[in-house]
Amino acid sequence: MKQFVIKFYALFAIILGMVGYYAWYVKPQISGDIGAIGKIPFGQEYDARMEAPYVDLAMRVRTISEDEPIKDSVVTIGDSFSQFERLGYSNFLANEIGQTVTNVLVHPYFPEKTFVRMVNNHRIPQGTIVIVESVERSCIGRLADLDLSECEAMAKKNIADTDSAKLGLLDETIIWFRARLGMKKPVQMYHTAKDLFTHPTRYNELYIYDSKWDHDGDLRFMEAIRESDVKQAWENLSRLHEFAEANGVTLLYIIAADKYDVYEPFIVEEHVKNSTLDACPNVPWIINTKSILQAKVRVGEQDVYSINNTHWSPKGAEFVGQEVAKRLFLITK
Repeated sequence: MKQFVIKFYALFAIILGMVGYYAWYVKPQISGDIGAIGKIPFGQEYDARMEAPYVDLAMRVRTISEDEPIKDSVVTIGDSFSQFERLGYSNFLANEIGQTVTNVLVHPYFPEKTFVRMVNNHRIPQGTIVIVESVERSCIGRLADLDLSECEAMAKKNIADTDSAKLGLLDETIIWFRARLGMKKPVQMYHTAKDLFTHPTRYNELYIYDSKWDHDGDLRFMEAIRESDVKQAWENLSRLHEFAEANGVTLLYIIAADKYDVYEPFIVEEHVKNSTLDACPNVPWIINTKSILQAKVRVGEQDVYSINNTHWSPKGAEFVGQEVAKRLFLITK
């Protein structure tokens, strides 16, 4: 009995120590969505340094709901890659072209359907330039399933519907334990041939959200994507463009490349290659950010994405905003 009590208290002390370590050291140093998902203490200073060069950037984006009137000639609609406000690509675009841009805050899983519904409901005036953005891991599924005839009737979704419940310290600690023990690995770390980020302690490391963990249809894992879906996706995207033109709207479509695919050529270990976006139609109104951002990395640009995030860094968003401005000039001249 005495030995049982000793072992029990020893185990309790270890658990208490780990909880304390997470609560007082790890959690305060978590930053970025990869940090939050993987419970990795990247620290807070890195993000502050990424944002510092843009402290004087003017805010030229007007964010509205889809029911509010549109007052600007350029409108952006998209998922989380479109919702970074002052440091998002929309604001860099607005500063590049010297005019205010309207960003529509929509349900993050339905940017294409939201665009169609707004056009059908006469929420987007004729002559408007609309930039629809979709993250790579979701764009094939979204486009392959897009039925223009059903979009108008689609029930509206509140963006808050997708917010997950906030976890308490105990729940977060359990998740952290499971990740540390190898039971759940939602974040994958790869080594890279050169240092791609400027984090002060993590060198030649690439952190990505590993979609094998939750089977969300990542294009790297092609068993979830059929070749016919890819073909249908590009056909439906062409129909979406024709729909816009028929309603007097100019459409640009952005595919926000996954962090993994942009950095894939620089990974040292054996890994999965994905060529899906290499077959993306090469037309001026489709902006495939994989080639754009990958070219920046090849010439030595660091922090194109953030080491602790699945999204572009402010620098990456600036590169995309500049490219969108060039395409706007190209298709509207």
